[in-house]
Amino acid sequence: MAPDASDASGASDASGASGASGDAGPHPLESRYLTAGPDGAVEVSQLRALEDGAEVVVRGDVQDVAPVEGKAVLVLYDHALVSCDEKEDDHCSTPWDFCCEDSDEITLGSAMVEFRGEDGQLVAADLAGFHGIDHLTDVVVSGKLALDDAGNVRVVASGIHVE
Repeated sequence: MAPDASDASGASDASGASGASGDAGPHPLESRYLTAGPDGAVEVSQLRALEDGAEVVVRGDVQDVAPVEGKAVLVLYDHALVSCDEKEDDHCSTPWDFCCEDSDEITLGSAMVEFRGEDGQLVAADLAGFHGIDHLTDVVVSGKLALDDAGNVRVVASGIHVE
């Protein structure tokens, strides 16, 4: 199949383009890469209003591509948050940390995205570089919403698309 070929769900075939750098085989999440962003995406800040366990499609900017080293996890921020490099008179060396934003706004506009295997464990794979994913990359993620009593928002991802 061609690297951009997909099945009916939009997920690319495991034989498609590898997102892993230097690996001989395809990236462990290649089968979950969506060749087109699913319709109906909401912003990260809208997730808190949804029901725990809901199937969601969310759009946002990647804030952290490796919050759990060696695992397929990333932190997604709402588009309403403005990275430091987009602000006038920016002197921030790490604009993707959004340190120029109010911490309460960051809390309300952030979500952890996790890719888990059939065994429920985090997939052992780095997302940095996978189909160009890096800090501030615009992505669309599909998956199941997980909310907890502490106010944490997680999406257990079934698919991802880089805009």
